[in-house]
Amino acid sequence: MRSQLPRHFVFAGMCLLPFVFGSAPASASSVPTPEAFIELVSKSPLLATDAASADIARARLDEALSALRPRLTGRLDGKRFSSMRAAESRDSDVLGSLEIIQPVYDFGKSSNSIDAARADVRVQDRDRKIRAGTLILEGVALYYELHASDLEVQALEEENTIAFFVAARLEEKDALGDANPIDLLEARANRDLARYNYFKAKGNNLGIRLRLEELSGLAFKETTLTPDVPDVQAINIDSEKVIALTRDAYPLLLSLKEKREALLARSRSAGFSPQIEAYGRVSESTRNLRGRDDWSVGARMIVPLYDGGKGASEKAQWMARLRHLDARIAEMERGLVRNTHLALLARSNARLRLTAARTAYKAGRQRLLLEQLQRSQDREASVGGASARIGHIETELVRAIGAWRIAGLRLASMLGRPLGESFASNFLEDLKIVDQ
Repeated sequence: MRSQLPRHFVFAGMCLLPFVFGSAPASASSVPTPEAFIELVSKSPLLATDAASADIARARLDEALSALRPRLTGRLDGKRFSSMRAAESRDSDVLGSLEIIQPVYDFGKSSNSIDAARADVRVQDRDRKIRAGTLILEGVALYYELHASDLEVQALEEENTIAFFVAARLEEKDALGDANPIDLLEARANRDLARYNYFKAKGNNLGIRLRLEELSGLAFKETTLTPDVPDVQAINIDSEKVIALTRDAYPLLLSLKEKREALLARSRSAGFSPQIEAYGRVSESTRNLRGRDDWSVGARMIVPLYDGGKGASEKAQWMARLRHLDARIAEMERGLVRNTHLALLARSNARLRLTAARTAYKAGRQRLLLEQLQRSQDREASVGGASARIGHIETELVRAIGAWRIAGLRLASMLGRPLGESFASNFLEDLKIVDQ
């Protein structure tokens, strides 16, 4: 059994070499930059339903506009009959007519329907952008989490190897009767736990890659590289200016207000109203009747008198929906101040987290170099443990970078700005919301 000990050392050493001396950087050809990734997600196939909804809204606008256009109707009637007139020799008749109608005025019904349809088009376009922004936020969060997950998998793989080696060494000692049974049980428990953590992290990594592929249509198959650490500076932000900008530009609030415009227009067009239209008609019949017009032009006014209360019911429904939407708008406006402060606080906390993670990473790298030096001088040092620790520290650094980016994206979204602008170092300064 003693002869197996060197093999465990060799196996463990081969597994630790990539972590101690650094592995060759993986090609990042299939991993886009964050800005390119945002562009990919903005064209995600998951937005197909939103694009279809926008097409439906535009088709409804065309339908509403058609109420202003002429309508052409052809009619053909055939009949058999019996007449009391002595001079009537026919017992059948075929009557054909062609009529064109041009709506003239309907007391605002058509114009209100058109206004509602146009508001629906704006709502659908805005909702599509909101949906795209939501997917981008999810995608960017997963983008950085994938970088962190790759690092975590590497660190856990190393810990799994070390735990396997420690348990194997104690098992060899136990075979010689030279091991503490409790130490052996604890080593086996640590080995099994390390293996579980490693394979769980690999499963999570696969889930992240598959979701990113759904969002962007791009396969993330290669190991990612650690992203560049942004240089963040503490700045004083005028929260009142941010709140004022958010009230005017918050996409969700603007979408609700545009939906209100559509509901208000529909409530005005509900019910029934008089309609004035011009018409022209030509007709031909196989039967010669006195008083029949061969052609005619004119105008008419159609006045609905009673519809059983259907129009009043429709108007009441639209007004109730309008009150419901007003309540939602008021609720969102009340929460806007709190949400804006929380977004600013999240960005500030993300900056502090990034600063702490960057400092910890520098310290961890120095500790690793020191332990590598001690190891090279045959001193007591666990280089494998240090490289695993630096792996976890680097994982936290990447997650801190992701938190900083997400906080900026959320703020840009609330301010109605293009999300890519949040990557600029002077993003907030350009909006003139920073105290000088």
